[in-house]
Amino acid sequence: MSTSEILWLAIAIIAGIIFVYLIVYFLKNRTYEGEIIEKNEEENRGTDDYTTFSYYFVLKTPEGSKKKIHVDQKIYKKFNKGDYIKKEKGKFYPEKIK
Repeated sequence: MSTSEILWLAIAIIAGIIFVYLIVYFLKNRTYEGEIIEKNEEENRGTDDYTTFSYYFVLKTPEGSKKKIHVDQKIYKKFNKGDYIKKEKGKFYPEKIK
């Protein structure tokens, strides 16, 4: 490998590490709470019959506004409509409060 190839590889690795760090940082610092008033699952069809799913809740916040929260499948299945959930800063997942 030449010096320029090694340099580009090092830059790519550093960029990847920074990207993962930012994702974790933003996930842990996100906060929300409210009652689940809607649970939705959306099917996203791609090319070659490739299908993915998106999951989200619509929460009614303590202030009375609505907030759309995207979640993974595990969290989607864990909670039900009518549950009151809270996601605190520093945690990855919400918890059921009521």
